[in-house]
Amino acid sequence: MYIEGADSGELVALGRGYDSFKNETRGNSMQIPPTNISVSSGQSLVYELKEVKSYKEVCSELEISAAATFGLFGWQGNAKAKFAKECRLSSFFNCLIVRVTVTNEIRQLKDYYLRDEAVKLLEDENYSDFLRRYGDKFIAGIKTGGEFIGLMTFFSVSQNQQQAISAKLTSNSGKWETSVGFELALKECSENSLSRVTVVKLGGRGAVPRQSKLIEAALNFPNEVAEAPIHISFVTKDYDIPSNRPVNRRIDLDLQYNLLKQLVENQDKADSYFKDFHYALEHPKQFDNLDVGTTRKNIEGLEDILKSIKKEAWKILQSPFSIKKIEEQSFNKFLPLPVRRLLIRVLVHLEEYGDCEYTSDFWSDLNSNFWAGTTGQSRRLEGFNLDFDPPSSDLKFEYMAHMELTEDSQWVQGGQFCGTKGKWYRLEGFAIRLVGSSSCDFDVYYQAHLQEDCNTPVYKNGEFCGTRGKSKRVEAMRVWVSKK
Repeated sequence: MYIEGADSGELVALGRGYDSFKNETRGNSMQIPPTNISVSSGQSLVYELKEVKSYKEVCSELEISAAATFGLFGWQGNAKAKFAKECRLSSFFNCLIVRVTVTNEIRQLKDYYLRDEAVKLLEDENYSDFLRRYGDKFIAGIKTGGEFIGLMTFFSVSQNQQQAISAKLTSNSGKWETSVGFELALKECSENSLSRVTVVKLGGRGAVPRQSKLIEAALNFPNEVAEAPIHISFVTKDYDIPSNRPVNRRIDLDLQYNLLKQLVENQDKADSYFKDFHYALEHPKQFDNLDVGTTRKNIEGLEDILKSIKKEAWKILQSPFSIKKIEEQSFNKFLPLPVRRLLIRVLVHLEEYGDCEYTSDFWSDLNSNFWAGTTGQSRRLEGFNLDFDPPSSDLKFEYMAHMELTEDSQWVQGGQFCGTKGKWYRLEGFAIRLVGSSSCDFDVYYQAHLQEDCNTPVYKNGEFCGTRGKSKRVEAMRVWVSKK
């Protein structure tokens, strides 16, 4: 855990009470003779990369408690809680936690004995006064060092691209005790298209790094901490474990902890829906038939739910013994959530370049200037592959190709390569059609850019596009689908 004030060493000491609801230290509740403290020193490092998909996962990864997620009381100043709130998480993004933890010293209590005054309050069952004076936990260990935390957010324009980024982030996630493997994995992840980097530093010196300096800053952080360590975290224990606790006398807040966890679940879902609708409103072209009015209404409704959740959290955190239940929340009225429209993924095998992949988000009709391939560079296409992104069960492509020195190919299904690789045969023409139960509701249009800077007319629904017997190469193609 991380507590506000820990970086300066104020108020944080072994044996002090701790109110986990308000993130505030309380009076000394434990007996601490000098022989009851163990100290271990020597710098240890942990480098970590972890893909996260929700605000809840960020809080779990960074050990931010349920109370901290609401930004109430002392948690308003908690650096980690602020960082987590600033993270822009959406189901349309991929996010990666970058973490470097430096530990210089660990101080811990060996045994746990309550002070006489604390024992007396428990014996008298004066739990409210005990909570006010000593909190619901006590500090049993303190770590000194530093922590570097970054969140890399990766933008994608299609579900297929998002899944590919996720696979790369997952395969490179892990923990390392040295920087070598961490640096290689982080560089591999950084090859994806970034949209944002958020960083917080606990300990060390210097400003928060710019996006381009993230890797360099993360690797240099242990050197900074050697010069400027802080109390980076502390370990808390429940009052159930001291050996001199009166029998059958305990601070029972299990119900309130569970209510807070339930509120966190509701907040996480409401926040996720809120950000998805916001993303759809900001990028309407990625969604079919987006109802802007309904989307705005859903955003307003989710804002109200988030305010209501925060009010309930406030009541629990302010008077934990008095709250026994919370309001149930239903999110069914916000369904269905926005779903990205079907995009077209076009892979072409291009002379000297090999496989090149394009997404139809860059061209949607004849007025677009984007092509799959090249224009004006005299490079031939040698084959292609088409598919919907994400793949559709009721709407699919079929296509054929006319290649140099060959007859027309057979029709192949979407997702399969049509043409040649490694034979240097030019593509001279092609045809595309739609199949599936929904194919009668759509038209597929396509066009080719031929050598000598010539664009063909637009063809559709299985018509041949290009030439036969004229030795003219296809240099680029574009495809789009429209509802009839």
